[in-house]
Amino acid sequence: MKLVTERLMLREFRKDDWPAVLAYQSDPRYLRYYDWSGRTPEQVQAFVQVLLDQRRAEPRVKFQLAVTLKKTDRLIGNCGIRLDAPGGHEGDIGYELDPNHWGKGYATEAARAIVRFGFTELGLHRISSWCVADNVGS
Repeated sequence: MKLVTERLMLREFRKDDWPAVLAYQSDPRYLRYYDWSGRTPEQVQAFVQVLLDQRRAEPRVKFQLAVTLKKTDRLIGNCGIRLDAPGGHEGDIGYELDPNHWGKGYATEAARAIVRFGFTELGLHRISSWCVADNVGS
């Protein structure tokens, strides 16, 4: 599965994406919004494996995609939509982005693409989200 925007490509995760995820999930700017204080390679490999496993679920209800720069295929985060139930009409979205790419509109661009996917391809009637109140950028 791929979603393409003006500057981004949202694609399925690959097993070898974990080093890029570890890099941004280890950034102190990223970590200030999470309960954990650091990430290990093993934890991030397990995180990516969960995302790989979700796409094999039948029926699939979680679509968490790698966000990459279209020009370079560099992974800069992830964005996804999760259905409340198989065949349901509601879902929620979430995303995280490498702090080196904050403030450039990438999260908004990715979120718009995943919301469009939710309404047009999944037939959802309602999509919601939440964010950490201190994260004023989100």
